[in-house]
Amino acid sequence: MSRALHFPNSSMSLSKSSTLGSSRACSPLLTSSLYVGYSHLTQVNLLTEQAYIARINEMNSTLHMVTELNPDALSIAAELDSQRAAGNVTGPLHGIPILIKNNIATHDLMNNTAGSFALLGSKVPRDSTVAAKLRAAGVVILGKVY
Repeated sequence: MSRALHFPNSSMSLSKSSTLGSSRACSPLLTSSLYVGYSHLTQVNLLTEQAYIARINEMNSTLHMVTELNPDALSIAAELDSQRAAGNVTGPLHGIPILIKNNIATHDLMNNTAGSFALLGSKVPRDSTVAAKLRAAGVVILGKVY
């Protein structure tokens, strides 16, 4: 049985058998298709009051999952918005906001505690391989979770 993921206002879809390594599944066209018909949305709008940060602020007092938000997320999103407006797409995940596990090291203003108060304030010399590859693909690292 094959399931398909359909994107709104787009003729594109991904079937369960699609591989992420295929050129179609990782093309900038795929993530751009998410914005078809939603030209009023920007990455900054998505991150702030209209979606992600507002929802995190609403639910985190109950769920206690997000340990911190990236203080640079809005400036990164604004930069990616201007790149998209100029027709430049960083990678296949251009502007997609994600939360990463707290034990994935990032070389930014977020803490790298792996959930331990003993490591509060520790800094790493560079992004972990996972974080570096995500950033190269155009992801906005919104924050960290337990």
